[in-house]
Amino acid sequence: MAPLSVLPGRLRLECEAIKGQRGRCEALERKIGALVGVQAATANFRTGRVLVCFEEARLSRMELSSRLEELLADPTLGCDLPTTPHSRQTDKIPAASSAGRHLFFDLVAHAVLPKPLDILVPAFSALRR
Repeated sequence: MAPLSVLPGRLRLECEAIKGQRGRCEALERKIGALVGVQAATANFRTGRVLVCFEEARLSRMELSSRLEELLADPTLGCDLPTTPHSRQTDKIPAASSAGRHLFFDLVAHAVLPKPLDILVPAFSALRR
């Protein structure tokens, strides 16, 4: 576990042991968040990074680091949670949202393109549909 950022009341660490482990990250967030003096804790299973915001008057950085190491050394951390792979949503975008995207693209294209190229914008719109 390597510290990436250390600021007063804020600690960001990188840990390979939680990379790709959604259940372990969720369990780690719950257990660290329950510690006295911790204001917020997030663990990202994609990057393997942990961010903890805490009150230094109630919890020292060294105590927090040692507690994190203890939790990460526990092989049963997150085993009680169901393991569901992360999947992208495959639902279709609603028509209103899709129309809004087209309008936004057209507005940006008109703002960015010079006037002689403005004639190409309707062609792009037709190709997208």
